Amino acid sequence: MPARGNVHCTSTGGGCNTSLSFSSSTNRITNSGYSYDAAGHVACDGSYFYSWDADGGLASVATEGANCTAGTVLYNVTYYPDGHIAQEAEPGWNVPHSGAMSHDYTYDVSGQMAVHASGSNAGGYNALEFSNVGGRWLAEYN
Repeated sequence: MPARGNVHCTSTGGGCNTSLSFSSSTNRITNSGYSYDAAGHVACDGSYFYSWDADGGLASVATEGANCTAGTVLYNVTYYPDGHIAQEAEPGWNVPHSGAMSHDYTYDVSGQMAVHASGSNAGGYNALEFSNVGGRWLAEYN
């Protein structure tokens, strides 16, 4: 692993598929297809377009169009006021029976994730996970 702790390879389970190179002065990925916005966030990676909110949180992920532009939005991210992720949802989540998926998160008073619920608006939640004080998953319901 490089000195700054950067990921230097991506894998889908069969070894290193994509080797990543980093600039020693900016610590940004220098591989073809990667570009950054004015705030220094990854804007494109050759496959996806990322948008960021004013607080630096990921706001949405879309397919990448020509010249690092947003294509089809794949999901949107919303946050609680304290900065924790509240929901990751596909477009149409609020349209009944569209089949869109959502992941919803609830946290305990110490800020640890307490519940992760995922499901489709066509069929309700299909998975609920609960954690205990140690942060380990206590139960899973499918």
